[in-house]
Amino acid sequence: MKKVKNIARGLMILIGILVISFSIPILYGASLEKQVKTEKLFFEVKGMKNPKDVERIKSELRKNAGVFLSNCDHTAGTCTVDIDPAVTKWEAIVTSINQLGFKAIPSEKDKKFTEMPH
Repeated sequence: MKKVKNIARGLMILIGILVISFSIPILYGASLEKQVKTEKLFFEVKGMKNPKDVERIKSELRKNAGVFLSNCDHTAGTCTVDIDPAVTKWEAIVTSINQLGFKAIPSEKDKKFTEMPH
């Protein structure tokens, strides 16, 4: 009788371990598999004069879907923006910056790359 209980207990533990080991990849695998390819866009921005201007631009860019990271330098007058090209295009970034009263000029490389047929 004791031997049967020990065997049953061992089987329950084994089943529990198997269930946990198979459920972890299923539960977390979907979020780990989804990786987004990003593009880094480079812009010259005319009219940025101080760190407040940089914060205004970054705040506006965060409102766009598909924008992951933006870095602006008011002394150099440049911005780099990481985007998901499936969600947003460089034109939306230019529009967002220009609406604030600045003049965003994308690098020629970014315009050509975005306009290429897929």
